[in-house]
Amino acid sequence: MEEIFKKSLEAQLEKLSNKSQKNLDKKLVRAVCAALLEVFCTIPARKADTPRAAYFSAEFLTGSFVTGSLATLNLWGICEQVLKQKGYNIEALEKPRDPALGNGGLGRLAACLLDSAAATDIPLDGYGIRYRYGIFRQDIKNCEQTEQIDIWQDNCPLEKQRRDEAVLVQFGDTDVLAVPYDVPIVGKNQINRLRLWSAEATSPVDFTAFSEGNICSAFSKMMDAEAISGFLYPPDNTEAGKELRLKQQYFFSSASVQSILRDFKKTARPIGELSDYIKIQLNDTHPTVAIPELLRLLCEDFGRDFETALKICGEIFSYTNHTVMAEALECWNEALFCRVVPKVYPYVVMLNNHLMQRLKGNKNLSRISIIENGVIRMANMAVYVSHKINGVAKIHSEIIKESIFKDFYELYPERFLNITNGIAHRRWLCLANRGLTHFANSRLGTDWQENLPLLEQIKQFNSTADLDELAKIKAENKKALAKYLKNNFELSLDPDYMFSVQIKRIHEYKRQLLNILSVLGLYIDLKNGELKDFYPTAFIFAGKAASGYYNAKQIIKLINAVSRLIEKDETAKKYFKVLFIPDYNVKNAMKIIPAADLSEQLSTAGTEASGTGNMKLSLNGAPTIGTLDGANIEIVDYAGEENNYIFGAKKEELACLTNYDPMNIYYSSDRISRVVDLLKQGPAGDFTALFNSLLFGDDADRYKVLLDYPSYQNARLRANEDYKNSRLYAEKSLINIAAASHFSADQTVGNYNKKIWKLM
Repeated sequence: MEEIFKKSLEAQLEKLSNKSQKNLDKKLVRAVCAALLEVFCTIPARKADTPRAAYFSAEFLTGSFVTGSLATLNLWGICEQVLKQKGYNIEALEKPRDPALGNGGLGRLAACLLDSAAATDIPLDGYGIRYRYGIFRQDIKNCEQTEQIDIWQDNCPLEKQRRDEAVLVQFGDTDVLAVPYDVPIVGKNQINRLRLWSAEATSPVDFTAFSEGNICSAFSKMMDAEAISGFLYPPDNTEAGKELRLKQQYFFSSASVQSILRDFKKTARPIGELSDYIKIQLNDTHPTVAIPELLRLLCEDFGRDFETALKICGEIFSYTNHTVMAEALECWNEALFCRVVPKVYPYVVMLNNHLMQRLKGNKNLSRISIIENGVIRMANMAVYVSHKINGVAKIHSEIIKESIFKDFYELYPERFLNITNGIAHRRWLCLANRGLTHFANSRLGTDWQENLPLLEQIKQFNSTADLDELAKIKAENKKALAKYLKNNFELSLDPDYMFSVQIKRIHEYKRQLLNILSVLGLYIDLKNGELKDFYPTAFIFAGKAASGYYNAKQIIKLINAVSRLIEKDETAKKYFKVLFIPDYNVKNAMKIIPAADLSEQLSTAGTEASGTGNMKLSLNGAPTIGTLDGANIEIVDYAGEENNYIFGAKKEELACLTNYDPMNIYYSSDRISRVVDLLKQGPAGDFTALFNSLLFGDDADRYKVLLDYPSYQNARLRANEDYKNSRLYAEKSLINIAAASHFSADQTVGNYNKKIWKLM
């Protein structure tokens, strides 16, 4: 494989040398793609009747398909060598924009599982939407987030349009053509695929209307259809936005189910064997409408009776829950659902009637019904039909059994299980952190790259020389990040500072507000002469706020306003740097994560399902400062609390906290009140909305920012003090690297297969 790739790439570069050097970066990417495609031809094709799993997800935050393939096939080093010999720089491969197919951990997990499935010979295909503009490209102007369309589709040379496999998706008011684009997801022994659907009008132009001069009317069907695959997560605070979201979810779910059924027909097997051929994993509630859609097609197109069709669906579908937040457990107005997908609606009613009849007499029927008071509850549908329901971290899996799905768990305890999330280490360590990879290779050999648990042995290399080398690698990564930010964003960063990193989507429950309030508290202490011997620290933020989420966008504005405040203060900027890196994506994360000294995981205990950013940062040697929430608990279990910085109220303590009143904390603590007061009358500007969200209303300080502030500030100061002892901190880093060997996506996808899909 290596020799084929090398010879092919050399030949492609030879051709390139005879051409114009205009748009050289794009041409280099295409040359590498051409060489990769030759390698793909040597990998055995999957047989048509091979049992397989399908991963239905609204997001796939993949990063570059090209660099991902090079990482999985371990061809990055050869590629770098050949390009260098020919006078080219491998950094050209990192310049195109990432595919704009996701926003956060949901999509990144989906991508990691696809990569690991291919690497470990599990036949898993992904199905989603080929968003034309993604979520948006984020810019920062006058401290505020601005949104621009994200033009990325010209930078995806490995994808292939399969118009011959287009399918028709029928809505109540129109039909839409779903055109698939396939991207190969490669391993050394097999090729899986990511199939992304693009929406097109069946008749793009009404020529009669066009001829009559009714231009808008002539193109209206085309615009309506293309809007379906236009943007990720249209705002759902209007009826039109809700309708578009539902159309998106039905669009890719229906197209994917139809595609799977068409593939199954080619096997010439009876429809009763469908569940032996395919298993469908629902990644959160977004694709749950696939259940009644498959039910409908089995009844109407294959002549199965309802009970038989439901049994088949139950054997095929399984559901991964990713949140404990009620607002994210998708619900649809019954009238809207009936209007948008009228052919599917009767099967939702039949499912609800089936549940009501089977559980007749259950005292909690109103809580577990699929339809209640004119609302269709998609999570209840997913749990009722699926044969397995999993959470994504130990604490999260217990929470869903104890609270949100408690009634279902009492009825069907055998369906519930935990599968802790994992990360694709080939990208997030082998590719992103070449220095650390060499450190591990020189001590352990390279077997750990295919079997991440072997990396745990790295913790034995804790001599002074080992730890000095580890610290040097981190220092080089910090210099590389500083250079990258200067060249790409004109942002300055001193690599000698401690880097404290919080990179994730901006949401109140992620508590970026707690972080920046803590920085303001340190600033006040410095100005008052109360902050002693503080090691200079860069507080690094990155992430996008949903375009319609006012408070989240105010948090971004506050972070940038505090950054400006500190930059203007000659004393403060010697100790603090606040940096918001715009347009957070996989490419930027691969630069930030290897450079991080401290991983900020601040969600209120009991709110974060798992997290995967915490795992990536730990794998790259950043101790965690965080609550006992999500996978933080398992990180601490493996690495030890003494090697991380845990703070805040525990889930059990919060459960006992009745009649919480943040005003009591505000009035009883001068330290807290003077920080909070800066939100409405401070030098950073007017942030009255955030001030009010913490102190006023029935839902004041919903995420217990003020409650956890003191212990967070103490944990931050402990971490800062420890950082001054380079040997101590390097040893903490080493132990976290070793402990993160437990969070391999290879193991995670293997558990899905072993415990749910049972394909091999």
